[in-house]
Amino acid sequence: LVGSEMCIRDSSSSLLPLLTSICQQLSYTFVLPFEDIPDDVVPLTGYLKELLTLASAAQPILICLDSVDQIVGATDGNRMSWLPLRLPPHCKIIVSCTREEEKPWLCKDYDVLTKMVHDQNNFQKVKELGSELAYSVMKSWMKSAGRDLNNYQWRVVANAVEACSLPIFCKLVFAEIGRWKSYSSPQDCFLAHDVMDSIFLLFEKVETKHGWLLVSHALSYVTAAKSGLSESELEDLISLDDKVLDDIYQYHLPPFRRIPPLLWTRVRSDLPGYLSDSEADGTNVINWYHRQFIDAAKDRYFEPTEDFNYFHRMMSEFFLGMWGGGTPKPFKFTEIQKHRFGLKSKDSEADRQVPAMPL
Repeated sequence: LVGSEMCIRDSSSSLLPLLTSICQQLSYTFVLPFEDIPDDVVPLTGYLKELLTLASAAQPILICLDSVDQIVGATDGNRMSWLPLRLPPHCKIIVSCTREEEKPWLCKDYDVLTKMVHDQNNFQKVKELGSELAYSVMKSWMKSAGRDLNNYQWRVVANAVEACSLPIFCKLVFAEIGRWKSYSSPQDCFLAHDVMDSIFLLFEKVETKHGWLLVSHALSYVTAAKSGLSESELEDLISLDDKVLDDIYQYHLPPFRRIPPLLWTRVRSDLPGYLSDSEADGTNVINWYHRQFIDAAKDRYFEPTEDFNYFHRMMSEFFLGMWGGGTPKPFKFTEIQKHRFGLKSKDSEADRQVPAMPL
């Protein structure tokens, strides 16, 4: 409870569990039995509308739903029908979605919302912060972190936010300048001047630190997944990816042909806040927290088309259980590995210790 206002919070990216969670939180607040909550989207939508009528002046309801265009589980022809068109007194719902005029395929959900909500005064465009406010935000964030920059570095920041002051850009800039030292050379104090280049710069730093193959393939699987991957699924996919394993095991033969357990953890720790935890299909999964990262990852890792097909083929084999349940997967040692380890043949196979897929 915040004051007399009820705030609903949920991390689900799937429609059914999201609506269920909202109904459960409302039922808990108004002391209603959970057993009355339907388990199907259509009756659940109707039940939610009934619960909203319980709002009062003493206990108003405010529901904020971020990125409704990324919620999975709603059919394309009926994607927004679960949103109530008429709200009872003392109840408000705030939703956000993507709208980019130069990318019409990202505006479909916004177009649907404009047909559902006829009053244009109910729409508010999220604009840039402006260079002055963005610079003040940087100062405040750095002060809260107990950090500061020298005069030259602050000029670099000022030039960057002068070119772009979107909130996501400011977040990327802050993450970068937080790594700078007072003695860092000017060549190491570089900032991109738009969101996409800033994301590419972030990817490049993580790739340099942890290796191109590991980072690019791991992030490609996250990007290719329809609604995210669990941590164990991602480690299994990398363990089936012989391109990555050949790169990791150039200098020694592992007892088990799997990715070392801490490698992915280290990669993710260098992408703080950019990979979010959410719920999809009853499973905790990781996914990109913002669509800009999906677009950037596709541009960086899914060209040419052969790469795009490669990652989807690897995922289909994994979820079909082709190499699960103890089935060894064939692979070839590289010529360098053959000579280094004194192998008679490059052909081999190994159980990757991935689970069976009985469904």
